[in-house]
Amino acid sequence: MEPVCTVNSVPSESLAATRMVDNSEVKLLCSQLSLQTQQTQLLRAQVQLLRSQLSAETAARLHCQVQQRIISVMFSPTVMVFSV
Repeated sequence: MEPVCTVNSVPSESLAATRMVDNSEVKLLCSQLSLQTQQTQLLRAQVQLLRSQLSAETAARLHCQVQQRIISVMFSPTVMVFSV
């Protein structure tokens, strides 16, 4: 993964202001940005996992509802099967 923030990535019009800021502060800010970027990627992956789990659980619930409906129709007292 390439660095999210480097001194070279600062626009040239901001370089004068950047030079006033201590280099260690720039490194700290870059580290914080990198950490937040990684946390955001992790949270996005967790959201995708939760969506996948919800989709699987929804499909399983619908399947069970269909099976329950089939069973209730098969064993309904109003349905009579006669064999000849």
